[in-house]
Amino acid sequence: MTIVTLDVIDGDLEATGIVTGVAEDSGTCTLTVSRGGDQRTATAPGAAGPDSTNCGLMKISTDDFASGEWEAIIDYSSDTYRGRSNGQAVTVR
Repeated sequence: MTIVTLDVIDGDLEATGIVTGVAEDSGTCTLTVSRGGDQRTATAPGAAGPDSTNCGLMKISTDDFASGEWEAIIDYSSDTYRGRSNGQAVTVR
């Protein structure tokens, strides 16, 4: 599980991801953004490609986020596979 894009655009934190080596339409991608005890999530269905599963665009409004650095992780879960990306820092202003 890899985070492909992670940006704050027009007040939304947006992310996409990819699960390499697994091609299926049955899973769910979950973006989790956290800072201290504060946490937000968004989900998107997984979409099979030729040799991977793509996580579509997941958006979380940053209107009530505290400014500073947050950590983003994407989890993928299906009946046959589970994966988790490494954490990636994103700055909210």
